[in-house]
Amino acid sequence: MRPKSRVCCQIDADMDLLTTQRVNTAAQVWRAIGTIGLLLISASAGARARAEPTDLASLRQRVGVLVGEGDQEGALRVAQTVVARVTALHGPDHLETARSLCDEANLHAAIGSYLEAQRLYTRALAIRESQLGPHDPSVADVLLASAEVLQVDSRHGDAIPLLQRAITIREDKLGPKHPGTADALNELGVCLFVKEEYNEAATVFERCLVIQEKTLGPMHPDTARALTNLGHVYRQRENYEKAEMLVVRAYGIFSEAFGKDHEVTVDSVDDMGLIWFLEGNYEGAEKCFGRVLEFRRSHFGEDDPQITCTANLLIAAYRAQGKEAEADALEQVFASTKTDSTPTGEDTPKEINNK
Repeated sequence: MRPKSRVCCQIDADMDLLTTQRVNTAAQVWRAIGTIGLLLISASAGARARAEPTDLASLRQRVGVLVGEGDQEGALRVAQTVVARVTALHGPDHLETARSLCDEANLHAAIGSYLEAQRLYTRALAIRESQLGPHDPSVADVLLASAEVLQVDSRHGDAIPLLQRAITIREDKLGPKHPGTADALNELGVCLFVKEEYNEAATVFERCLVIQEKTLGPMHPDTARALTNLGHVYRQRENYEKAEMLVVRAYGIFSEAFGKDHEVTVDSVDDMGLIWFLEGNYEGAEKCFGRVLEFRRSHFGEDDPQITCTANLLIAAYRAQGKEAEADALEQVFASTKTDSTPTGEDTPKEINNK
């Protein structure tokens, strides 16, 4: 194979960065879900108040308030106080202690303290296994939370055995076709994709897609996300026709669910542009990248980290069509926004790096 030029390497790097961000969305979304989950747990403190002192219930509610205000570090300090109080009240091996440890771990993960989050999840896991048995559904919940933190910390290989165990538990307790099982499968597929184990990732994502279609319906956004992830795998395997079919279908679902001007829908347009560029449909790719660039500039401003990548791809689509004037003009616009952090072929793993 002819070595790629630096320009081609730059294009590959920008495609890889965008694809990685798409496939890794599961891990990124988890951070928001984890915070929301903590808020919901804290908001339900009133239901626990009958079994807890009033001041402890108030502390839990305070955690929720601080999370809602965006003060995660303040919420963490209160959550640590909750853990100490619950441990003193119930003992270090009580299920309420495990739940409080998970709440604190969620907050550590949200602020980037991944090692501490892992330590707390490990403690909570040991308690639940001891009290409920190794196959209880709540054990799978902790395994998944721990694995998702490992993904955010780019430790996908370490996450795989945790996910495999969580899948086994959910298959047994929830059933092999339950949406909860599909969620765990999706996380495993993400890890396999990032490790470039594309055949295995395709098998997992295909199974996930079947479950989502049967349980949630063919037009559900989660079905579209499964389609998108599977499309990324086929793109990496250079089966662009199959990838295009999957991504086009996902775009239709996202458009119906969220509208054409929603970020998720525009991301799907970006995915389509990547595939068309690789197929040599530069005119179609130009239209896609142009729409994505306009959306991101208007909604997120010039500092959006994905803008430079999208601009580079649009410039490449222009040049592939001989539109040098348009390419030069766009390069001038973004010349002042480029930084040393722009990925290159030399510092980006080939084709794919997580969503």
